[in-house]
Amino acid sequence: MADLLLGTAATESALKHRRQHGFSWRNNGGAWGLWQVESVSVIDSLRWLARNPAARDRAAKWLFQQDSAEWLYVFPNVDVGVMLRLISGWDRLAVLFARLHYIKFSEAVPDGLDAQAAYWKKYYNTTAGKGTTDKYIRDWHRHIGEY
Repeated sequence: MADLLLGTAATESALKHRRQHGFSWRNNGGAWGLWQVESVSVIDSLRWLARNPAARDRAAKWLFQQDSAEWLYVFPNVDVGVMLRLISGWDRLAVLFARLHYIKFSEAVPDGLDAQAAYWKKYYNTTAGKGTTDKYIRDWHRHIGEY
């Protein structure tokens, strides 16, 4: 999973862009953070967490590095625009939402760069996205290589 998340950030943002090109910081459209998370995905993930209290507690513990999950309970009540702006600058929160996006799919994350590129395209970029598996692989080699 770590390789897939790293590859996702490499191809979505080149590990540097915190706002999707062509979108204003004043509206919620487009994608946010190094993982280029979109508002629909954030809303869906928050709903998933609300239905899965054990996962919500694990996510909160990981996010805040402590046992208290209190802060995650307010997430459903936080304005999506505020959440997106938090994601744009808080990488730990951004990767959490990228991970939550992937966790909703039952297909196991495959091993190997080619297979992970196909998995990213299918579940993250989707058929509606402009990304390609070739771009994912090129971006992996350009930004990550053999770390």
